[in-house]
Amino acid sequence: MMSFAIRLLRSSDYEQWCQMRAQLWNDVPSAELELETPDWIAGKNCAVFVAENAAGVLCGFLEVAIRPSDVNGTTGRFGYVEGWYVASTARRQGIGRSLVDAAESWSKSQGCDEIHSDAHIENHVSEAAHRAMGFSEVERLVHFSKRLL
Repeated sequence: MMSFAIRLLRSSDYEQWCQMRAQLWNDVPSAELELETPDWIAGKNCAVFVAENAAGVLCGFLEVAIRPSDVNGTTGRFGYVEGWYVASTARRQGIGRSLVDAAESWSKSQGCDEIHSDAHIENHVSEAAHRAMGFSEVERLVHFSKRLL
């Protein structure tokens, strides 16, 4: 079993965190992902938790933000898992659960009594992980696009 610690993101983690974000959202250009990082680092209504192994290498992260009550019939502000990643070599060690636990505690400290998340419909690994953490499916949604000529 791997030894790890969960903590808030530090400025010295930036490069490793960006590399993990690129792994999670591998279909999004790195430059686009980097545009979001200042907001996460500022930490206003959001937090980034990281998992650090015994060697000091990051092996996972979870980005959580506060959202207003405008989604899925919620009645108050809630925490929202915006991004959740554990390196493939570090999975099934309790890291994902520990990251979610940190996000839940942080959300409670922000006055939230719910936490939400999402997963792509074809990402069965993520769906199973969410269910294992106690999340319940609320709805399925198909997005459509039409090019305007």
